[in-house]
Amino acid sequence: MAPPDYSKWKMNHTMIRVKDPKRTIAFYNQLGLNVVAKLPQPTANFDLYFLGYDYHTSESAGKERSDREGLLELTHNYGTETDDNYKVSTGNDGPLGFGHIGIAVDNIQAAAKRLDGLGVQWHEKLEQGLPHRAFCLDPDGYQVELVSRDHKATVNETTTDVETYRFNHTAIRVKDPKVSLKWYEETLGMSLLRTVERDDLTLYFVGYPGAKGNPTQGPAGDTSNYLSDREGLVELIWIHGSENKEGKVYHNGNNEPQGFGHLCKLPSQQALMGTPGANTNPIGVAVDDLQAACDHFEETKVNWKKRLTDGRMKTIAFIMDPDDYWVEIIQNSTIKQPLGVQ
Repeated sequence: MAPPDYSKWKMNHTMIRVKDPKRTIAFYNQLGLNVVAKLPQPTANFDLYFLGYDYHTSESAGKERSDREGLLELTHNYGTETDDNYKVSTGNDGPLGFGHIGIAVDNIQAAAKRLDGLGVQWHEKLEQGLPHRAFCLDPDGYQVELVSRDHKATVNETTTDVETYRFNHTAIRVKDPKVSLKWYEETLGMSLLRTVERDDLTLYFVGYPGAKGNPTQGPAGDTSNYLSDREGLVELIWIHGSENKEGKVYHNGNNEPQGFGHLCKLPSQQALMGTPGANTNPIGVAVDDLQAACDHFEETKVNWKKRLTDGRMKTIAFIMDPDDYWVEIIQNSTIKQPLGVQ
């Protein structure tokens, strides 16, 4: 069987559960993200909101939802906004797993100062950590990293334009980078685009090169982030030594306690599989031919969470990566019309 045409695949979205969508949407509006689609699911008691950058300068401006990269899916289960006991698992303040989402900005110093003036909460300010990044917190405590191409070149900049921002990456911790890189490259067809070595950890950025192609790295010693103009990247965080631990090391966000869902989109877990605990979603990949992609996954013997033939919804599938993070597979409807809601 010939491999899929990965040049037509896209890292479509990342899903997180939220307590109060009004508060969360207002927060991400401050980062320039806006709702580009909403999928109400009243019979299942939850709604899905898809946020993205949709300005004339944006990578996916005006595109249909399944033809985009860099979407953030918010899953809201009805009633959580008034439940004092409801709290999500952020992947950082309990069982470790999900790391953060990364927003690439134009001028990081000016962007951080603007957000500070808006009263956002910080996990790590520019002056508290590395000079090229900062971490703020959304209303549920998920970490949002701010990055830029060259922090040294923008020290004296005083303005920032959210219309130039990008939903750059989603970070997850992985146990064994050799196993994970092989899976993301051979199963999902992604390419390793950047590697960052640090004393106790290594960061691997994978994604679909798309029209920009594989990036050209700068000379030795160049610390510029040459991926800052892209969307839909996945950052694999390897903490050295984790590969030697027994069993599963990281929490996928779908087993209790829940928080991060998946890389892509799942409309209704309850409707799909007939089980309680709706909206257990992670990252999502949009493909040119859903059936052909699933045939490829069968051939490569992936670990399935939901085949196309499972449940009542026959238009999406879920596979699991080596650390059991969920990856949703959907049809890019601009290439081939799906046979139902996805």
